[in-house]
Amino acid sequence: MIKNIIQKWYSALGFDRRLDSAFLALLEGELPTAELTAHNADLSGGEGEKTALILLYLLERMQDEYTARGIDSSVFDRLVSQIRTRIEGTYLEKGNFLVGDVSWFRLYLSCERFRIGRFYFDLIPSPADVPCKGLKKGDSIVALHVPAGEPLEYGYCVRSIEEAKSFIARHFPEYKYRYISCYSWLLDNSIADLVGTGSNILRFASLFEIVARHESDNIIRFVFQNGATREQLPDITPVGRFQTQLREEAMAGRIFYDCRGLIDITK
Repeated sequence: MIKNIIQKWYSALGFDRRLDSAFLALLEGELPTAELTAHNADLSGGEGEKTALILLYLLERMQDEYTARGIDSSVFDRLVSQIRTRIEGTYLEKGNFLVGDVSWFRLYLSCERFRIGRFYFDLIPSPADVPCKGLKKGDSIVALHVPAGEPLEYGYCVRSIEEAKSFIARHFPEYKYRYISCYSWLLDNSIADLVGTGSNILRFASLFEIVARHESDNIIRFVFQNGATREQLPDITPVGRFQTQLREEAMAGRIFYDCRGLIDITK
């Protein structure tokens, strides 16, 4: 039964035929157990090549959940495409099914993370207490994450949040939460002098009530990319006014922050 499920999804994903013989050999080895779920599966890469089989096996339960909740198949198909790309690309590059750490797939597979418009939304327990709002660690929230590579156009951001609220109410009516939470350097309104009045970043931050801030160099890491650090800035050539000013201020010792912001959906 388990072998049939894995074989079904391998066929459904339409892998490059050059993977076939290696996949069939892998299928004759140790397989996932029936007790495996998205929550208890080892997706850290510790299962070696078996991790690819685990991903394929868990797609069955994920599809069943999507169907039961009436979620549009296009949302499911996007994740399936990511899994195919990860497995196929690794094999064609390295000649094996060692897909590495794919723990970031877990919330997708458990139907607790969705890409809706501009943002990712996670249906998870709050990772921290927010005493001023009566929010306790472990209370249900919707965590908003900002994927890189697209502008933070204000109207698009608002529409994404509104669509997410409707999506959750429609497909997860039992999920009770009060706050949409975001934790990011993008909410640090102390950088207004760097990004400029009326910037998309400041308009995005204005959607949230800031309830906590912590010193962080994430702004450097994300703006300069490739895991850039403050120590590497003297060797980095900035592009544009924002990077130029950010580099100057950081090299002068300015402190930056990651901030936690909340949107109260009852207001």
